[in-house]
Amino acid sequence: MSKGFLSRQVVFVLMIGMVVLCMMLVGACAEGNGTGTQATPTIVAMDASWHIRYADVKSAKQDPDLNVILSGTVLSLKPAQMSNGIVTTDAVFHVTHIAWNPQKLSIGSTILVRAPGGTIGNTRYEIDDFPMYRVGEQDILFLHVDQRTGLAGTLGGPSGRLLVQNGIVKPLNTEGMNVPPNTSENAFLASIPSA
Repeated sequence: MSKGFLSRQVVFVLMIGMVVLCMMLVGACAEGNGTGTQATPTIVAMDASWHIRYADVKSAKQDPDLNVILSGTVLSLKPAQMSNGIVTTDAVFHVTHIAWNPQKLSIGSTILVRAPGGTIGNTRYEIDDFPMYRVGEQDILFLHVDQRTGLAGTLGGPSGRLLVQNGIVKPLNTEGMNVPPNTSENAFLASIPSA
């Protein structure tokens, strides 16, 4: 064999090696940032127009669609789903207290609450004034429970969902229901039947 032939073989092997290395690098970049984490999700802002806003518990109880007020803790989130172009996520709530149930609905120890938004693939769909539920979050919810399916939905958007943090009830945001400062969860729940 000639010296030129061996040089061409070495160059050929080096070129193949470089191509394989480039392919590995491109594949790693496509899967993440090289640290084993996924790429930053694309965020799609969804717009919602809430047909009603509850100023207080009394106004909420006058809504004929409202059929239960309860407190609970988010146990888990089901995978997001898209139906008719709308992305939703079902949160599994552990029911800790039923404060108002005028239709005597059968409510178990857990309930599924459907909320707008969620993550599908690498795309997160969200509504600014109604953030996604988080596992471990405690809430007081003003719900319509579908008696056929048992699936619930929050009424009044942000005004139908109150956060409980360190035993204190707080509105979800500035569009939320008016709650006096430092109102305890127990005091708030006790006030619902007579509101």
